[in-house]
Amino acid sequence: VAPASCKTDIAKQYQFGRSIGVNGTPNIILPNGTVVPGYQPADQLLSTLQSTAG
Repeated sequence: VAPASCKTDIAKQYQFGRSIGVNGTPNIILPNGTVVPGYQPADQLLSTLQSTAG
C-alpha cells in the first residue's frame, strides 16, 4: 500500500469550527447558516431540512 498524504490544514479547519461554535460531531451547517448539532433521528432531520428549505 502506497503511503498517503493529506494537504488539508486540519488545525485551521478545527479552529474555524470552534470559532463558529462547533464543538462536536456530527454537525451540519445548512446553506442558510442554520446549524444542526449532534445526532438527529431521521424524521427530525427531515423536518428540519424541510422547514429551512427556501
